[in-house]
Amino acid sequence: AGWGYPKYHDTRSVQYRITLNSFNRNPLVYRFSKTDSLQIYTNTYSNCEQMYQIDSTVMHLDTSVKEEVDTTTESLPDFHLFDPFKGNGKLAGKRNIMMTGWGPYDFRYPLIWNNRPADTLGEMKLNVIGPPGKWRLLTSKGLSEITISSDTFPATVKANRIPGNGTDMELVAEYIPKAPFTDQLGRKRMAGKPYRFYYRTFFQPIDFRVSWFDLDSLSNLPASKDIQNFTSGQPISWENVNQLDFNWWNGLPTTNHTVKRFLTIANGTAELPEGNYVINLTWKDAVRLFVDGRLLVDEWNPVLSLYDEAPHKKVTIHLNGRHQFRVEHMSLGGNATLVMKIQKPD
Repeated sequence: AGWGYPKYHDTRSVQYRITLNSFNRNPLVYRFSKTDSLQIYTNTYSNCEQMYQIDSTVMHLDTSVKEEVDTTTESLPDFHLFDPFKGNGKLAGKRNIMMTGWGPYDFRYPLIWNNRPADTLGEMKLNVIGPPGKWRLLTSKGLSEITISSDTFPATVKANRIPGNGTDMELVAEYIPKAPFTDQLGRKRMAGKPYRFYYRTFFQPIDFRVSWFDLDSLSNLPASKDIQNFTSGQPISWENVNQLDFNWWNGLPTTNHTVKRFLTIANGTAELPEGNYVINLTWKDAVRLFVDGRLLVDEWNPVLSLYDEAPHKKVTIHLNGRHQFRVEHMSLGGNATLVMKIQKPD
């Protein structure tokens, strides 16, 4: 997905039901991944070759027989007041469709929203929105010359970015609600009780030189101990980037043809202020991560991730000053991915 949140968080589906369906002449009926408490019942099957393909992320699968569901009596709650396409109200229209890290924004809790996230200019304009109540700015980081239009919603915050290597900005605000409200995690909040909300954005660039090597001609794939010798030759392609964020569909395209199996070698350097950091690494099919020559992630056995399409690991590390990063990645065909990002701990 293009949305970054699922790459770094558990977004498995929960408590879905599959019922009252007819499956006919399907090579594979169900392929499940990243789901919990799934119920399957009252379906019919005809001439299907394989029923299930399930990986280790599926939990509490229930295929026992249930009483038939009467779909005529089921009803959904009325959400028309929060439908941005409904009527001509003040929330109608595309401008009020805002996707946060927790899903679509519903205007029931306070939010600081950057309307121009792709703007690289020094000036920022942020909208502060939410239900009735007072709010105030408590602290800020990475921003200067901050002005606030109002202490009630909606409000506007204008500020200038403080130049530097990378992006590390934060606004911490406090909201005093007039009435009880529900936050983005579904938790009930009391009227009159201060509630903190945040705007944070962090990006640490790493100056990577990325090289790719052809594995299609090899009968035996290189073992991790042989990588240094194997990559001493000329790569089939290379690129300079400031982050690793690659997805390949059915191979690596080159000038002359598409390479189905390939090796990725990324060597990079970065200057970081002292602190604790979280390195997020997502890959398929095999990967190793080194920081200053120290092996932190060693996942060079593709068999272990045969069914988990894109495994993910987090490594917490203390960094200070200039550091060397090296990522070795191997794709064995089909779709592949390699994503590495550095974040501040929550």
